[in-house]
Amino acid sequence: MNLEKQFTEIRQLINSAKTKALKAVNTGLISLYWEIGKYISNKIA
Repeated sequence: MNLEKQFTEIRQLINSAKTKALKAVNTGLISLYWEIGKYISNKIA
């Protein structure tokens, strides 16, 4: 296995981890927004 291919695989691993992290953050933010919406809705009602 040559050096260039090894670095390409490392970059792919890093990009994959970044994508997973961004998805987790987005999921957390969506849950937060739902909770805020529910809280506001309960206070108004």
